[in-house]
Amino acid sequence: MIPLKMLPSDRELSFPHALRAEASAGSGKTFLLACRFVQFLLSEKIPRSRLKNLLAITFTNEATAEMRKRILELLKQAAFEEKKAMEVLYPLLDLSQKRMKELALKQIDEILAGYDEWQVRTIDSFIYRLIQAAP
Repeated sequence: MIPLKMLPSDRELSFPHALRAEASAGSGKTFLLACRFVQFLLSEKIPRSRLKNLLAITFTNEATAEMRKRILELLKQAAFEEKKAMEVLYPLLDLSQKRMKELALKQIDEILAGYDEWQVRTIDSFIYRLIQAAP
């Protein structure tokens, strides 16, 4: 299992920042990346961390679906202040539990309102979108 301590808190992050998570199948890479995505969504310290500014790229449609599911699960757990999400997210964010809950609810609404624009996609669909946008 990949340790979550690989992820610095939003108080410690500086940009540009790269995280490389190299591990075998079933080791927790998707969970780690979902935690990072949620950390960026909820942080008030990370500049421009709005949903439309974030992109997660995977290799397969199955991985994309799994990543979306895990992100929504973490947000839902944070919104309902479930212990698991609090244990995972609280060390990553400089937020009170009340503020984390508020932001999680807001992000769930934003994701559901603009689901088609949520940038968790395969590398193929991302490149196709780039080609479509080119003049």
